[in-house]
Amino acid sequence: MTVDRYSPETVSVMSIPVDHSSEVSDVQHAVMRYRDETCMSLTSLLLTRFKQRHGIRQLNAEGERLSVDLTSADSFCAKFQEFIDEENLIPNQIYNADETGFYWKCLPTKTLASRKEKSAPSHKSSKERITIMCCGNDSDDHKMKLVMIGNAKKPRSFKGTESKNLPVVYFNQKGAWMTRDIFLRWFHEHFVPEVRKHLQAKGLTQKAVLLLDIAPPHPDESLLASEDRLITSKFLPPNVTTAIQPMDQGVISAMKRH
Repeated sequence: MTVDRYSPETVSVMSIPVDHSSEVSDVQHAVMRYRDETCMSLTSLLLTRFKQRHGIRQLNAEGERLSVDLTSADSFCAKFQEFIDEENLIPNQIYNADETGFYWKCLPTKTLASRKEKSAPSHKSSKERITIMCCGNDSDDHKMKLVMIGNAKKPRSFKGTESKNLPVVYFNQKGAWMTRDIFLRWFHEHFVPEVRKHLQAKGLTQKAVLLLDIAPPHPDESLLASEDRLITSKFLPPNVTTAIQPMDQGVISAMKRH
């Protein structure tokens, strides 16, 4: 008679105590875990193929777009096109600028963790911020220096460096916010001279327009103009910036990522 090496008789001869209930329990847990993981994989695969078959994709919800005034946007676009035709402007002469907040000490909110870790402890998110303003023209051949507004008048990191050699145009304000005074200084001391220089290099007429949104730090159109009135500004109507302002169409988000 043959004896199974794992039969109770064999085990008793070897004098090894065996808890059969624990073995069965471990096997059951392993089978259930394998079944759950397999079901989850199949469900994910089926959902993925269903979305691909019906052309379904995931998008970020953009709440501001639901409040866009499309009528005002269409009306402004028509009027702005008339202005461009009357002034004989080309894309090289049409500029747009917009500000954004940048929390430069903010840590990532997501991280990788093992299966055993139920949570990922983190530090309190820093609220230190600066303001960044992007500006460029419609033809994308003139990207002006970023405007950076911090709360320190002379940051220690700038020690030994002249402001003209910085890769940004730096201003300081107590709360690191854009103000009317800062915007006016930037417009007359940096924007107008650099636009004139660029247009001259391109052999174009010294004429340009700066497109802006309506925000408290932006002065009136009458103040945002060169002395000869050839470089002027135009304001977008309220509740249309997310739909038609160029800098809001991925330019600022790309700048923050890179």
